[in-house]
Amino acid sequence: MSEEYYKLDKEAQKELLQEAQQDLGIQPLFLEKDYWVCMVLKMLFQHDGMRPHLCFRGGTSLSKVHHCIDRFSEDIDVALEPIYFSDYPAEALPHESDTRNQRESKHRKLRRKYREFMRDELVPYLKEKFAELNVTDAVFELDNIDQARDPFVLKIHYPSVVGSAGVGYVSPIVKLELSGRANTTPSMSGTIIPYLAELLPVQPIQIRTVSAERTFWEKAFILHETNTRAQHDVSYAIPLRLARHYYDLCELIRHGHYDANLFQQVKNHRNIDYHYGWVEYDTLVPDRMNLLPPDERRKNEWATDYELMEPMLRRTPESFESILREIQKFVQNNF
Repeated sequence: MSEEYYKLDKEAQKELLQEAQQDLGIQPLFLEKDYWVCMVLKMLFQHDGMRPHLCFRGGTSLSKVHHCIDRFSEDIDVALEPIYFSDYPAEALPHESDTRNQRESKHRKLRRKYREFMRDELVPYLKEKFAELNVTDAVFELDNIDQARDPFVLKIHYPSVVGSAGVGYVSPIVKLELSGRANTTPSMSGTIIPYLAELLPVQPIQIRTVSAERTFWEKAFILHETNTRAQHDVSYAIPLRLARHYYDLCELIRHGHYDANLFQQVKNHRNIDYHYGWVEYDTLVPDRMNLLPPDERRKNEWATDYELMEPMLRRTPESFESILREIQKFVQNNF
């Protein structure tokens, strides 16, 4: 087939997805969503102004660029460095010498800048890019922009020929999460390509992405921060959609994406730009991190969330207990 997917009529798209399912063993919903995830990333990195300051990050980058996890794309996480805003002074950015109140004041002002960017620049730009493809029935849903906090969320309802019903956590929506406080050092250049490239003429898409080694620590800190709060607050319910971090961390361990030297850098960044009050960042060392659930009740919460995530995995899922054992073994040998 010589045409791009978006140029095909609806029936031809359905036939292509069914053919790809037979060839690749991937459900049409995942094939379709993966295609639009890649197309949105392509649009973002085609923006001349953003491109030098934009970085792909998170779990989808581990799947699409680093190829170290085997789960389907759920959303797009990108970081846009504040330097993109040429009129925003460097001294207005949070710094480690600031007091907590000073940091929060700076974050509030920076959030306003990113809210304006999402509403006035990013959404119109993406609408224009979709229009260039003659895709006129996409719907752009910006999360409560007047109250939005970092990351800022844009949901793109692409024209699905599969249907509106999702599978587990996967729905026919590209969820774009853009952060202004995420750190992207170290990063690297890379390429992504949709699964449908097996059947269609699709060129690799050039992007910049956070290193897998930094992502290891980002995910470790998310688990530590969540488990620490759960340990000290009995009323706290572990949020849904977080169990993927356990799966991702386990696969990062198995693929050797661990750099002990990045711990301090990531810790300092979490302290300055996130600083959750229930975490003692100043004294934290790797072997004091709460990477495992603090008790049986919390383990069951994590396990339930993991079960909901299982349809996203391309291979037969291993048990949550097995993932915890792998992480525990790594911690005992390396921390």
